[in-house]
Amino acid sequence: MLYPNLAGQFGSALTIGQKSAFPAAKPSDFKIGEAGVFYHPEAKTYVSHLAKDTQFSLQGTDLADQLATEFFVKDKDGSFWVSLYQRCVHLGCTVPFRNDCVSFKCPCHGSHYNVDGEWLDGPAPRSLDRFVISFSGEDVIVDTSVVHDKTPHPDASTRIIPVPSVPCSA
Repeated sequence: MLYPNLAGQFGSALTIGQKSAFPAAKPSDFKIGEAGVFYHPEAKTYVSHLAKDTQFSLQGTDLADQLATEFFVKDKDGSFWVSLYQRCVHLGCTVPFRNDCVSFKCPCHGSHYNVDGEWLDGPAPRSLDRFVISFSGEDVIVDTSVVHDKTPHPDASTRIIPVPSVPCSA
């Protein structure tokens, strides 16, 4: 699905910084703007950068297939990157990342998403939409003209990372 306002506003791709500006972290250690999760308003995106030693819920081919399906990119250092559109898929509110519960929580109707954009609970019909993310040397590039809007609610056979252990209130 294309978001005409994004494609028209940004063109096809934006360089949002160098890899070194996005330190990877384990999901439990994500902190907005410091480790693992970074917001870039010019691309209307959150970049999640999972450390190479992240404990995944899936393994082997199941993990590789799910990462590819959900627009993750594995870097040469073994870490994983994903670019998440900032809008809740329920009714389009901007979804902030909350350090207190190490996840995204929509302030409008309570949809809740893991650090990788996977749906946790609430009225949203699917996980957060994703943009294509790539690299040119050390540059991080987000293509806002290509949006993946097909990531469903995960189940035990598709959840990439465990549900956070910290509760997230309204």
